[in-house]
Amino acid sequence: MSEYVGLIIKALGICIISQIVIDILNTCGEKALANIVEMTSKLALIVLAIPLFKELTEIIRTLLEKVQ
Repeated sequence: MSEYVGLIIKALGICIISQIVIDILNTCGEKALANIVEMTSKLALIVLAIPLFKELTEIIRTLLEKVQ
């Protein structure tokens, strides 16, 4: 369970920091750079969630094997 808490804290940190940076860049008129930071933060969240997707697919596979 603590593994999930760690992932949530990391994801929350990525979201908060990236949103602050995006807001600062938009205020400075750097919209293109703000878009790059937004896309990079989304990619970082996807990479962070890959172990969860793997675990979820294993759970689904196990459940499907038990049904058959």
